[in-house]
This record gives sequence, C-alpha cells and structure tokens, in this order.
Amino acid sequence: MKKIYITNGSAANGKDTFAKNISQFITVCKYSSIDLVKDMLEYINIPREPKTEKKRLLYSDMKDRLTKYDDIPFKDISSIVKDFKNNLIETEVLLIDIREPEEIARAVETFGAETILVRKPDAKKIESNHADRDVENYEYDYIIENDGTLEQLEKVAEYFVREVICWTHIPEEKKPIVLTCSKY
Repeated sequence: MKKIYITNGSAANGKDTFAKNISQFITVCKYSSIDLVKDMLEYINIPREPKTEKKRLLYSDMKDRLTKYDDIPFKDISSIVKDFKNNLIETEVLLIDIREPEEIARAVETFGAETILVRKPDAKKIESNHADRDVENYEYDYIIENDGTLEQLEKVAEYFVREVICWTHIPEEKKPIVLTCSKY
C-alpha cells in the first residue's frame, strides 16, 4: 500500500506539521520540489533559514530556470518517486511538496498521485513569487482547513491516515474532501 500525495499550502499554513502528524501513524517520506534548489544554494553558503520573501523569490526563480534548462527539478522528483516505488525508500507514503499548479497536474498524471492543500485562514499570503501566489489555483482532492489548534490538526491527520490512506472508503465523486480542524 504505497501512496503518493502532492502537498501544497502557503507559508506557515501547517503543511510540515500535518506531515509530521501523519508520520505518527504511518511511515512517511517527505520531499519538496524545491529541495534540490535549496541544496544547491546551501552549497554556496546561502542558508535555508531564515525564509524571507527575497529568498522565496530566489528559490522560485532558480527552479524556473532549472526547469527551462532541462526539466531538472521534475527529473529530481521522478528519481525520488522511482526509489519510493522500488522500495529503496521504505515508507508507505510519499509526500511531495509542489507549489506550481501545472507541475502539480503533471505529477498527478505521471505518478498517479492525489493532492492535498493545507490552508490556514489567518496566514499571511505570500505575493513575492508566482509559486507561492498561485497555491490555490488547483482543484485539490483533499483540503485541510487548519483553523483550529495543534491538537485538532493532529486529530485530522489521524483521521486522514485511518480513513483516507488506509481505508480509502471515501467515494471519488465527493472530491474535494474538506477536513476542518475546528470540527475535531
């Protein structure tokens, strides 16, 4: 039962926390389409933290350039997916963070993935680059409304693992499926 989910959400919406919560109940590998860019920049002493608007724009611009040059970021993700499917990554779930709607659609088609958007109503919207700005411009399979406490987000993650990942009894025609933290 290996499953791939494309995850998205603006900065500080709870994507990483949701992934961490899922990993309490099932084995998870989390990767980002921007990890290769961050690794490259770290190699030349540009640290990952702090995340600033200027740095987010740099990440987005570099990813765009590497994509135009030779589709390098997507090839990188494809390599991770291949390792996951060949059990070189020994987890049950692969979460891949991708921001750009067209790349999400491509990953869904190529990898047979489903999509998850984590959004927090009061989070600051990032407008400095198209990748962050266009987060909501995709029709996701699952939407996690992170409008509650950390404990409620953990309960939503547990429900997601039990009822979606492991059980998958939710009919396809009801998508997008919205799980609202404040209801848990």
